[in-house]
Amino acid sequence: MAQNKTPSKQKRIKRAKIVRPTKKKSEWLYQYMNLLSREEIIINEAFIERFAKDYVSWAANNDKAFIVREFRLSKGIDEQTWQRWIDAFPALKEANQMVVDIIGMRREKLALEREIDTKMTTYSMPMYSKDWKELVKWRSELKQKEEDKKGNITVVMEKFSEDDRVPVRKSSSKDSDNLNK
Repeated sequence: MAQNKTPSKQKRIKRAKIVRPTKKKSEWLYQYMNLLSREEIIINEAFIERFAKDYVSWAANNDKAFIVREFRLSKGIDEQTWQRWIDAFPALKEANQMVVDIIGMRREKLALEREIDTKMTTYSMPMYSKDWKELVKWRSELKQKEEDKKGNITVVMEKFSEDDRVPVRKSSSKDSDNLNK
């Protein structure tokens, strides 16, 4: 029994650590559990390159690809694992940026053609485009400057004289209370 516990501990240590890629593409680098199928999948450099290629192809050829995380979720990859892969593998990081650009362009075009909801697209486009992000920041700064310029304006009106030519206003009890003050 003691012998069975030792290898599983070693296996857990290997699974939790990403090993720096080497020149051999068949060498084991990482293992993850597909959360949809519940099967362990071994990751190596060849897997990542193939995965990156499929990822870009999915975004470029799928007209219904509007959300970046949809692909990784369809493969059973959680956010934390995905972020570790992006940090560890430059090829996947480049592919991810390409997919973000492709999906962002698709969303912007469809919003311009009014084929998808423009309000939702406008709200989420900063996640897909640096230009949109800068535009939102610029508009926010302009709005803040305008709000800073605005101040309270106090208007003082003199009481009208009680001339016979000025008609008497019918007022409620609240108005007469305010006039007496």
